Amino acid sequence: MKSLKTRKLISGDMLTIPYYEWDGGESPSVYIQAGIHGQEYMGYGVTLCLIEYFKKNPPKGKVTIVPKANPYGMNVKMGDTTYGRFDPTTGANWNRNYANWLNDPEIFCRIHQGKSWSDIKKALKLEASKALTKTEPQSYQSKLAYQLQNLASQHDILLDLHCDSISLPYVYCQDYALDYARQLGFDYHLTTERHFKESFDDATIYPFWTIFERMGFPIDQLDMMSFTLELGNKEYFDLQKCQQFANKIVKFLEAPYKKSANNPHQHTCHKSQFVDIYSPQAGMLYDFAPLGNLVSAGQPLCFLLATHNDTCPLNERIVPITYHLDCTPIARTPAGSVHEGVSVISCVL
Repeated sequence: MKSLKTRKLISGDMLTIPYYEWDGGESPSVYIQAGIHGQEYMGYGVTLCLIEYFKKNPPKGKVTIVPKANPYGMNVKMGDTTYGRFDPTTGANWNRNYANWLNDPEIFCRIHQGKSWSDIKKALKLEASKALTKTEPQSYQSKLAYQLQNLASQHDILLDLHCDSISLPYVYCQDYALDYARQLGFDYHLTTERHFKESFDDATIYPFWTIFERMGFPIDQLDMMSFTLELGNKEYFDLQKCQQFANKIVKFLEAPYKKSANNPHQHTCHKSQFVDIYSPQAGMLYDFAPLGNLVSAGQPLCFLLATHNDTCPLNERIVPITYHLDCTPIARTPAGSVHEGVSVISCVL
C-alpha cells in the first residue's frame, strides 16, 4: 500500500489517500478509482472486493486501485446525509477542476512526428507527470484533482466508479471504446463526444486520444480508454452487489481489448439522448414510473402535488410530469419535494 499526502487538517493530522498497486509486468496498465463523491459508497465496496481478489490472484499487468479518492468528502456528514458531491467550502463539484495540460498539440505532434505510438505514449505520460506535479500553494480541490490525474495518467485503462441518485447501473464511455465497454456487462451505455471536459475520465484520457488522432492513427485502434461506471444509488451500500460488480470488472480485465457486439439486453445512446426532465413547478413528488421500463410519449413519468395554493382542492393540484418522446427512465431524484426547475428524472431516448 502507498499513499498520497493531500491536506493538513486543523487538528494537525495529515489527510492521506491510500492506494494499492500490483505490477505483473505486462500491459495494459489499469487504474481504478472510487469515492471522489463521498456519498457514492458502492464504488468503495467494489474496490475492496477487487483488492481482496488481487491479493489472492495477482494480475499479470499493472493495476492501481484507489478505494477512497476523497476521504475528506466522505467525512462531511450533515445529520444522516453525506455532503460528499460538492466541496463544502466552495460548493464546487469534486469531479471537476481536472487540468487540460496539453497546451499546444500541434507543437507536440511536430516534435514527435514519425515516432511509434508506444514512444509517443511514453512521452505524453512524462509530460503529464511534469504538468500535474505542482509545488506552489493551491486550493485543496485543485491539489486533489492534480494528484489523482497525475497518478491515473500513467495508466492505459481508467475505471472511475460512481453512483447516481436512485438509479440503474450504467456506463459512460467515449464513442471509440463502446465495443470494449460492452464487455463490462452493463445494460445501459452512454457514449460521449471527444473534446475536453473537466470530469476525471475525460480530462485524463483527452491528451492521448487527441494526439493519437492528430498523428494520423485510426481512433478505433487506440489502446487507451476510460469508463465511468455508475453503480446504482448513492447513500446506499450492498456488499453482495459490490462483489457482483467486482466480478464483472475482473472478467473485463482478463481481456480488456476484446470487442463485444450489442446484445438484446444492452441499450446504447449518445449522451445528448440522455435527457433530464425538470419539475414544471414546486411540489411533492410521488408515483414514479419503474426505472428501466419504456414510457410512451405524453404518459406520466411521475406525479407532482403542487404546493403553491394550500386552499385549492388536492385533485386540482396534481400535475403529471411527462416527456414528449418515448423514453426509458434510468435515474431519478431521491427527493420527496422539489423547487420549480429541478431535475426530477433522467431518461434515455
